[in-house]
Amino acid sequence: MKALVAETMERFGQIDILVNNAALFAPLQETKCTEIDTAVWDRVMAINLRGPFLMVKHAAPQMRARGYGKIINIGLAAFSTASHGCCTTSPRRAGSWR
Repeated sequence: MKALVAETMERFGQIDILVNNAALFAPLQETKCTEIDTAVWDRVMAINLRGPFLMVKHAAPQMRARGYGKIINIGLAAFSTASHGCCTTSPRRAGSWR
């Protein structure tokens, strides 16, 4: 993410807006917490929580330096609707909820 921001600054000279809209959802099945594969959990968290965090971490200082910038984090507001006993998607939704 740091390299992406650096390349953007080099190419365009500024960052006006950051839209975090990446998410891993479609291939996931509702799964009981006791049955989730750790590798799947880590991949979901890396994409859906860590990715937006790192983009903000590296883009916000560029925006602050200019005195201007907008950050839009897109997420699902339905994190509270998980099925009983399932937690594949709900924690990541809650983690990105503002």
